[in-house]
Amino acid sequence: MVKVVAVPPLPSLARRILAPFNVVEVEHGVPGDELARLNLDADALVLVGRRVSGSTLSKALRLRLVVSRSSGAEEIDHVLAEGRGICTANSPEVIAEAVAEHAIAGILAVLRNVIAGHLYVLEGRWWSEGWPYHLRGELVVGRSLGLVGAGRIGWSIAVKLRALGVKRVYYWARSRKPYLEVSLGAIYLPFEEIFELSDIVVVSLPLTRETRHLITYEHLKALPRGAVFVNVGRGKVVEPGALERLLEERDDVRLVIDVYYEEPIPPGSGILKFLRDSRVIVTPHIAGYSHESFVGSAVIAAMQVKRFFEEECVWNPMNSACKMCSDSPPPIDLVIDAVRRSTLKPLEPWLRR
Repeated sequence: MVKVVAVPPLPSLARRILAPFNVVEVEHGVPGDELARLNLDADALVLVGRRVSGSTLSKALRLRLVVSRSSGAEEIDHVLAEGRGICTANSPEVIAEAVAEHAIAGILAVLRNVIAGHLYVLEGRWWSEGWPYHLRGELVVGRSLGLVGAGRIGWSIAVKLRALGVKRVYYWARSRKPYLEVSLGAIYLPFEEIFELSDIVVVSLPLTRETRHLITYEHLKALPRGAVFVNVGRGKVVEPGALERLLEERDDVRLVIDVYYEEPIPPGSGILKFLRDSRVIVTPHIAGYSHESFVGSAVIAAMQVKRFFEEECVWNPMNSACKMCSDSPPPIDLVIDAVRRSTLKPLEPWLRR
């Protein structure tokens, strides 16, 4: 019987998909040596938030598949896995929707002073100080959007902000995105120009050797007056200290930050002194963390495990040791429906082949 090690334990809906397999579920806090021992005879590993060491990959002689329940999958050494013939895959579909919604919520909240207004009431200042004329907000309508990274997350953000009245979409990515250009009239720009021409800049880049510290203070200071800078990608794609310097030197920019150089943010970190500034919203890396995305990503991961051992393919390969399935994964709306109703019925066409 195929042995699947899951770290952390799977939601029940995902566990149902893997009922024919021997699933060993492990809590996040399990020591590394114990996890390595469990993986010695594992055929597949499903994980989120837990790094797989090179030692674990080298010693797990039966291991054929590692699936991340996240979109970034930085916890896996894909090159080492590929060298061992281990297929690696991720599960980004539902997470992308969660991240996009979070980014837009932050943009709206910082432009309309939602959090500052809430604190004004909470602290009794509405009663003691009167009408908050200083909290007059601004609209999204008519602004320009610049995407730094134009994958699933960037696409979803652009579609939603277009519906809210954004007039122009710019983007920068490793390659041109014809679907963005045709469907939304998006314009590809050189990296530096994204910051110069966009009223709202949204970063959704993964962390790689190429993207580490890619965005510097020089880029940020070029933002137009009143711009909003959003990072829902990875904190280390921004040069350390650049955000704090920007806030100190300009009083017109706004920041929506879900990721940071160090996580959790340590006491004494420079960004903490700006948390009561109405221009700043910082959240603890929760953009992709909704009920639907948490369960839905586990469901997609489990479906890929099932498909791999039945047909030797996955939907979201991360290295060349994988074969891509000829069909597409289930649409996001069906996955979300399955999660909310706690039933696999909407997904049956992909489960019964």
